[in-house]
Amino acid sequence: MKFLGTFAYEALPSILAQADIGITTALPGSTFRHYATPLKIIEYMAAGLPVIASRLGQTEIIMQESKAGLLIRNSADEFAKAAITLFRDRTLYRLCSEAALNYSTAFDWNLLLEDAYQVVTRTIGETLS
Repeated sequence: MKFLGTFAYEALPSILAQADIGITTALPGSTFRHYATPLKIIEYMAAGLPVIASRLGQTEIIMQESKAGLLIRNSADEFAKAAITLFRDRTLYRLCSEAALNYSTAFDWNLLLEDAYQVVTRTIGETLS
């Protein structure tokens, strides 16, 4: 494991391409993490990374929907077991990676903005009618 410090956001895709897995963990009592949608999970997925994540709020929901990795409780032992599982089981690793890529496509900014544009234009059209 290596920590890179700060860098420009534009460098994120090339940095993630060097990783083997994405990790997002949080303490169970974290109210913010319970309700927040962590964008980094989607960024990990868009890079094709299987993810190890805490069983908490939106993170857990995204992980269950995507099947892009493994969920853990906030435990070093569970994290170690999940990491070993992903690295030893190459089929599982590949399936999680493929699921990650597939799930992340729905979060493409162009698609999201197009959806928002459609809602706005439909609302304006209904208002003017």
